[in-house]
Amino acid sequence: MDYEKYIKSEDWRRHRESAIEIADGIDDINKRVLPKNQSKVNVHHTSYANLGHESFGDTKVVSDKTHKIEHHKFKKNISMK
Repeated sequence: MDYEKYIKSEDWRRHRESAIEIADGIDDINKRVLPKNQSKVNVHHTSYANLGHESFGDTKVVSDKTHKIEHHKFKKNISMK
């Protein structure tokens, strides 16, 4: 599945909205209160294996800041292999 196309889809929008609602205002990774502004809230894939059919276990609701940190860790781990 094409990631960029999927992220713009109605299916992703529904998953994102549901995930944010389930998170109930708390960052899934650092357990801090999420920003009120939803444009600063991300739904981060922890795995791309089920892209397009992901469960809520495949994603984490995080702040923009946490999202950047997680991607930095991921890129660092990839470069170390």
